[in-house]
Amino acid sequence: MNIKINDKLEISQRQGFLSLIDEGSFLRIYNQSAFIITQILQHNFKISAHTIGKFQQYHFVYCAFPKRNLHFHFENIRKTAWGYELTGEYDLVDYDNWFKQFFVHTHKNLNRNITAQQLDSHLTSGHLFSNERSVEIEGKPIYLNPKQIMFLRNWQRGYNNNIVIENFIESLQRKLR
Repeated sequence: MNIKINDKLEISQRQGFLSLIDEGSFLRIYNQSAFIITQILQHNFKISAHTIGKFQQYHFVYCAFPKRNLHFHFENIRKTAWGYELTGEYDLVDYDNWFKQFFVHTHKNLNRNITAQQLDSHLTSGHLFSNERSVEIEGKPIYLNPKQIMFLRNWQRGYNNNIVIENFIESLQRKLR
């Protein structure tokens, strides 16, 4: 099925859905859905950013993975005419800041790739967000970065696999050392 990019972007911005577009042997995840999968569900997929169109009217980001790995990443996913979708209540409050950071230097570099780990280092160093929050444990302040806050805000029983939760707990433990 050959879907135009504007249709893919429209599918990907539906509220309450993570949308995975079937593109041959890969599933691609665009814009809001890419935010959900990398920032909220914490899958470590490489994000690619692109600008296309005669007047650079389409800015978009996406990530992808082989279709054969679908059930390795997701259990309760539903097949659609254009790919797959996962329903959920996803908090997109930080989406705009996350998206804009890929296009800060649009004229200098139209196509950039950044991994979720590189993005996390930007988040924890304060380059992207200045809204870290702290809690005090045993008299020591522990700062939660926006990615960690989003994870806590959006966590739902049964939606995350054990490895995601373990990675989150380990990131908090490192702050206690």
